[in-house]
Amino acid sequence: MKQIAWDEVMKRLEVASKICNDASSVQVEGPIHVGVDLGTADVVVMAVDDNGMPVSAFLEWATVVRDGVVVDYHGAIKNNPYRP
Repeated sequence: MKQIAWDEVMKRLEVASKICNDASSVQVEGPIHVGVDLGTADVVVMAVDDNGMPVSAFLEWATVVRDGVVVDYHGAIKNNPYRP
């Protein structure tokens, strides 16, 4: 794994904060990498470009997840506001 300096980490976190829950379309060249964090009270989905810069981020408070485990799969699918 490539190591980065703290100032670069802070820069990436600032970008993620600014784009969080922005559903605008984005143009990205090259591969993207997507991560999902099933937290105790929320679900975070983030996509980064091949350089690790955030290009999309969503935070959703979740009643369908407890302690990182999906306990209401049907509710998670049915109530997904980002589903096409």
